[in-house]
Amino acid sequence: MKLLCFHCAGGSSSMFKRWKLEGVEVISFDLPGRGKMGNLPLVENFNEATESLIAQVEETIQDGKPWGVFGHSMGALLAYDITRRLKHHDPLFRILSGVNPLQEYNGAVQVTREDDQTLMQKMGALGGIPDHLQKHPMFIKWFAPIVRADLSIVGTFVLKKESLPFPTYVINGTDDRIIDLTKIHLWNKCMDYPVIIKAINGDHFQILKHPEIIQSLLLKYVQVGAIS
Repeated sequence: MKLLCFHCAGGSSSMFKRWKLEGVEVISFDLPGRGKMGNLPLVENFNEATESLIAQVEETIQDGKPWGVFGHSMGALLAYDITRRLKHHDPLFRILSGVNPLQEYNGAVQVTREDDQTLMQKMGALGGIPDHLQKHPMFIKWFAPIVRADLSIVGTFVLKKESLPFPTYVINGTDDRIIDLTKIHLWNKCMDYPVIIKAINGDHFQILKHPEIIQSLLLKYVQVGAIS
């Protein structure tokens, strides 16, 4: 079985390079402007971002092997929309993490007008940037445009409900500053299929450090050993 992974804002496919799941081929993708797609200009629109990934995904799943997706934060929005658009290719499941109910993003996120250093400090507060890099001039110069482009991608996301729902699993950290715990119940209003919600101890990036959580979820709900 294949698990297609989509990175968060400011991230790249390298976030998943150490993931090893039994019976699962982990495949990660980059948006333009970073990682394997670093030679391409950044995109700032959600539809453009999705289009840039669709062809890559279709090529990856053309062998007909069972597949599902994992997306973290911004990647969760991309994972949702890609599986919605490629439902005719029969995805088995989607796992979304570091994300609020999808209808909460309809134009709600705005690109920050703060200076680059303040932006880095706010990103660092989520736990994703080492302290020594938050004030490093060269790092800030390189990284800030990527973050702003990705925030623009999130800001242009509009939820489109799917006509053929399939299992969705949501994993969020209990100390994730992005997650509004008072709105967790809204997940079952944005999809016509029951959403299984799991809380784990840790911050916004905790799940990326513990892929064994994904492994246990797949074993419990997807029976990966029977279809790998």
